[in-house]
Amino acid sequence: PTSLPPPPHPTLHRERAMASQAGANNVFYVGVARLADRVIVANHSYNVSTNAESVKTVLRQQMNMRPGTIYNFDVSDTTWHLKGDDAGRVFILITQSQYPLRFAHQCLEEFETVFVAKAGDRSMRENENGLTRMMSSTLAKLCAKYDNLEELDQLTALNVKVNNVKLTMQDNVRQALEGTHKIEALEKSAEELQAQAGVFKKQVSFILIFPRCPIIRPLSNDLYPLIRIPQIINL
Repeated sequence: PTSLPPPPHPTLHRERAMASQAGANNVFYVGVARLADRVIVANHSYNVSTNAESVKTVLRQQMNMRPGTIYNFDVSDTTWHLKGDDAGRVFILITQSQYPLRFAHQCLEEFETVFVAKAGDRSMRENENGLTRMMSSTLAKLCAKYDNLEELDQLTALNVKVNNVKLTMQDNVRQALEGTHKIEALEKSAEELQAQAGVFKKQVSFILIFPRCPIIRPLSNDLYPLIRIPQIINL
């Protein structure tokens, strides 16, 4: 996270500070504006009312925001969280000063995702508050979700457990696949051994059918007449 210089004394209503001190409220405001002309195209106040001029005062500053970078700075009893995108929009979240940064950043990420999915490029040409009514329900739900820190902690713990289960399952699947590969290798070796055994069996069968005979050497040339004469006489 990167901090911007504090804005020139933007203030929120007194009841907001009282609510923050009481610890009853955590999220106060969400909004989206264009950096080019500082027009707030959609916004929603939560728990208490918000002075729109204080938001505009911050936006009028010379801010060189890098897309994707989240900026955090304290103003009175609140913390402002800003995130710019590649299209030149800036997403704004105002919370109580002790609000966990991990949830603030998570909120801005979700804010950007749902806003772009619903409003699209309209935010680049709408007038002041031109999308506030259309986004009212979505922004109210977003504020309600991130206002309840206890529930967020439970969801975070649950997500950790789910991720741990996923990792365990992935490891089990990996081990099962490795075992499958080993089994396939063993089966292949068994098939090769079986094929070799078949060849050996055929060779043995051939030897049993055609046993080795003694070598018959040709007779001496001197004996050929003796053999041929009886053959001629017999004929």
